[in-house]
Amino acid sequence: MLIKTFSFYYHKMYILQSLMLSISLQGNAHVIYNGAFYYNRHNKSEIVRYDLEHKNTHTLNAPLVATEGDNYLYTTNYNYMDFSVDENGLWVIYGIPSSNHTVVMKVNTTPKMEIQYMWNISINHHLFGEMFVACGVLYAVDSITERNSKIR
Repeated sequence: MLIKTFSFYYHKMYILQSLMLSISLQGNAHVIYNGAFYYNRHNKSEIVRYDLEHKNTHTLNAPLVATEGDNYLYTTNYNYMDFSVDENGLWVIYGIPSSNHTVVMKVNTTPKMEIQYMWNISINHHLFGEMFVACGVLYAVDSITERNSKIR
């Protein structure tokens, strides 16, 4: 088991909570959304939803995602999946190893978790430092290490 400590703000009150995760995580692109912690399961093509109130987990398989080797998402080589949240809900971004294309997947955040939509976008994820979704639109950041960068 992996013990990970997370800090977050909730209605102007600082809460520090230690979580005992029964399913280990991978990368650093996790999110907390609607009372749940979402992350990539270590060496698996699974999205894990950990309910912060009830302390239970659910998983969802992400089709075609790489989980080991050097086919990382972005130029930083930390993650195989990236999680993004906007007013439309939870988005998962990952690369397809066979084509270097990028998948953007909209995930239903109910406890059951289901894929709502998936898009195969012909953007080579290896060329960017980061991607995020805002207002349902995918944005790609050229570099996260350079002082000046472009958002496409």
